[in-house]
Amino acid sequence: MSTELGQDFNNSQIRNDTDVMLLLNRLMSEEYFAMVWPHVLLLVVVMVLGIPGNALVIAVFFKIQRKKRYNSTQLLVIALAFADLVVCCLLIPFDIHRLRFYYSVKVSWLAR
Repeated sequence: MSTELGQDFNNSQIRNDTDVMLLLNRLMSEEYFAMVWPHVLLLVVVMVLGIPGNALVIAVFFKIQRKKRYNSTQLLVIALAFADLVVCCLLIPFDIHRLRFYYSVKVSWLAR
């Protein structure tokens, strides 16, 4: 069934809005979620482990190290931890939502 779903998704002969809506309803079905749940689970694990881990790295550098100047390696670690914290807090939840609830554009001329 999953190969049939992939063929429908890649089909370039979608002719009207009814075909698009039927395809989107099919993608939003439980079959689609059964295909993407391992990806969703992996993203949840990365987010749950990434938020406290990166927050801990940032806290260690700003609380324990009382120096006013950091060397380049320490600044790199702080910048990477901050960037990864932003990804874990903002981008991963939106990606999980996008995978679970497939959305569509309701105006046909925007979807072309």
